[in-house]
Amino acid sequence: MLSDKIMELRKRNGMSQEALAEKLDVSRQSVSKWETGESVPDLDRIIKLSEIFGVSTDYLLKNEMSECEKVTPAQILKTIALEEASDYISAVKKYSTNIAVGVMLCIMSPCVIVLLEALSLAENIVAAVGVPLFLVMVAVAVGLFISSGLNLGKYNHIASEQFLLENKAAELVKQSKNAHDKTFVAYIVAGVVLCIVSIIPTIICAVFDDGESGVLISVFALFAIVSIAVVLFIKAGMIRDAFNKLLQQGDYSPQKKEAVKKNEKIAGVYWSVVVAAYLAWSFISSDWHTTWIIWPCAAALYGAVVIFLSRKD
Repeated sequence: MLSDKIMELRKRNGMSQEALAEKLDVSRQSVSKWETGESVPDLDRIIKLSEIFGVSTDYLLKNEMSECEKVTPAQILKTIALEEASDYISAVKKYSTNIAVGVMLCIMSPCVIVLLEALSLAENIVAAVGVPLFLVMVAVAVGLFISSGLNLGKYNHIASEQFLLENKAAELVKQSKNAHDKTFVAYIVAGVVLCIVSIIPTIICAVFDDGESGVLISVFALFAIVSIAVVLFIKAGMIRDAFNKLLQQGDYSPQKKEAVKKNEKIAGVYWSVVVAAYLAWSFISSDWHTTWIIWPCAAALYGAVVIFLSRKD
């Protein structure tokens, strides 16, 4: 009976009547009456129950309790609550800044040496000052990447797995995304404009100053402007992606997630075969300076393999 199935699924999912009632936006007494058979949930609630427990509506409405239709723990979708969604958005906003700064440091690190050379300093001074600064900037960038990756790692399931977003959490995410849309557009427009105007210092240098110092300074300015644009792109993109991941839209829809998992399996087999073929050909022929051609060919063929297998499915 429906009442028995609701109780069994709730207990198997480790939910209390209060927790299930909150997900369905009803009172605990309503859930209790459903489980005792005093009342029956309406169609909308039955659909929501099927989503929460990862079973079909047919399974809930059938009178029989078929063993093959019983839900397994793997079928139960994880629920993202309001607190977790809020924490994830806050974490992405925080660590997107760290990642953007890290990328900016990577872009600007060679420019330290360029700037020192533009000042016409001696080569030994450029090497003694520029190289350590270069290494420090790269080291700081790597540290930012690692720390950000570790802190955001606990939310990887949001991008890779299917889940249910609680009603209150969904409302918060939609409101936050709508509020971020204007900022997203402004950042993208500003970034594109900066990329376009970044060439201006080089043009000015070509017209008014054809000396080596002027060229080096114009290169430094170009990289500096482009790095600021990249920061804007990363900040805007990561935050927008966070909203899409929570709402399971675009590249993070359930269908796309399943496709990514399938492609990962294909990639594991495909590239293992390519490596084996490359090593076999190289050792047999001893023609290492020619066998490298297998890599660009394999990369070009990979896309065709994925498309073919996707259509076949």
